[in-house]
Amino acid sequence: MRKEMKSKSLLFLVFLFLAFLTSVGGALAQTAEARAAQVKELASRSVTRNSDVYKVKPMDGAAQIYEFLLNERVVMRYRTMSQGLSARERALIIGERANKLGQKLQEGTVAVACIEGSFAVTLDNQLFITVTEADFKANNSTGAGLAEVWAENLRTARLGGRPAESRPAQEQAEIQKEIEAPKGSSAGEAVDEDRTTVAAQELKMLELINEERAKAGVKPLLMKPELVRIARLKSQEMIDKDYFNHTSPTYGDPFTMMKKLGIEYGYAGENLAGNPSVENAHESLMASSGHKKNILNPNYTHVGIGIVEGGPYGQMFTQLFISES
Repeated sequence: MRKEMKSKSLLFLVFLFLAFLTSVGGALAQTAEARAAQVKELASRSVTRNSDVYKVKPMDGAAQIYEFLLNERVVMRYRTMSQGLSARERALIIGERANKLGQKLQEGTVAVACIEGSFAVTLDNQLFITVTEADFKANNSTGAGLAEVWAENLRTARLGGRPAESRPAQEQAEIQKEIEAPKGSSAGEAVDEDRTTVAAQELKMLELINEERAKAGVKPLLMKPELVRIARLKSQEMIDKDYFNHTSPTYGDPFTMMKKLGIEYGYAGENLAGNPSVENAHESLMASSGHKKNILNPNYTHVGIGIVEGGPYGQMFTQLFISES
């Protein structure tokens, strides 16, 4: 009798244990399904703020690529990181950041920054999206170059798709006059009607750049006088307006600035430095992976170097690189 009761008790315990496993398994399955549904919902979302709409979704016909759209314009396409987050996981993060940024998404200052060795698009100095190696390689670009493209796309999309023209025609004409006769003689410049005489310090920096390119087996860069004028203007403005950023409050990002001032190019990039000497400025640029890539980029054919004395660093350096299209 006791054996029978023990047997029944044992069977009852086994039944309870199996029932417990079944309920836990069902709960886990439901949780997994709920999470999958949540991921799918969040990874393809649309949010309206005032009159602006932003979307995060898989690219049509290419589910492994995700898009961020603002006002129906594609601002950026991003991919799965080679060793890291998937494109979908990045979509979740970008969507959450856009939501947290709130009004800054429409009104914040868009800029490109280098954060922990990677280039990123920021809004009012807050991280929005980081350009990964998978992103810029897929676009045959560089981290800095693709970040600038994304930043400009965001500025344009915020205007509802209209071209980002930061200055009216009359003011643009004044800017052009300023370019043709740049202010400040501290960089040792001399200007005539057709060309800019390159200062000794700027030539020294060109020599240092071409020495590095020679070591890397890359063709030397040619100095382009029109780029020198623009580079000096950028250096002077950073001193006058007390900022240090690739995006000028007057001219916009370097790509927009060059195009508006008549420079045509295939590839383009910009390096900035503040330093008391040419040699130290060059060393600091070569010590930075992003700046070094610009200096050694085989796609570039011409450079403009603008060095202006002043500011908190002693001298301000702007290097504008292009490949002539």
